[in-house]
Amino acid sequence: MSLLEIDSVNFSYGEQVILSNIYLRVEQGEVVGFLGRNGCGKSTLLKVIFGTLRGDSQSVRIGGSYLPRAYQSGKVKFLPQEGLFPGFLQAKEAAQLYQADLDQLLADEQVSEYFQFRFDQMSSGLAKYIETLIILYSPAEFILLDEPFSFVAPVLVEKLIPIIRTVAHSKGVLMTDHQYQSILNGSDRLYLLRNQCLYPISGEETLKDMGYIN
Repeated sequence: MSLLEIDSVNFSYGEQVILSNIYLRVEQGEVVGFLGRNGCGKSTLLKVIFGTLRGDSQSVRIGGSYLPRAYQSGKVKFLPQEGLFPGFLQAKEAAQLYQADLDQLLADEQVSEYFQFRFDQMSSGLAKYIETLIILYSPAEFILLDEPFSFVAPVLVEKLIPIIRTVAHSKGVLMTDHQYQSILNGSDRLYLLRNQCLYPISGEETLKDMGYIN
């Protein structure tokens, strides 16, 4: 199984340190979740991994091969929290652009019903749900998801978690969201980003001990 490995990640805005000596690994076949408070650097870390942000230092590797910009490799796909596709694009066009598996996509009733719709004709939650499925069903080896559950209807979140787990049989998935219970339910391993550093988390009790939840 292939391995996505990130280490020596340091990132700062001027004098403000955001990420300090981050190490993380994601194997194909697992879902890794990480949590953190607003503004702690979760989106920054994902963008550094993907290659759209450059850290003060960083090393991103797949199968031991260094990737200066992972997005150029085609092996990593990223869903940013602000959304991925422009509103004028149809779901069908987006799926074709990302070479998503159409059989898997159209097996979902929400996708099949809105496949010919533009993203600006959908609710923000439905658009996020369909974007997430397009990313998951793309041919990438590793998937980065930034807040895939935010603003998505609870019934769709319940559908999405087992889909992510199923997709992770053949891909590695790294995801973060403020809906911590969804991250707990959907992940094989967990981390907490706190005080610029990433800490392994064993479960909900550890999150309480570290002051992330009450």
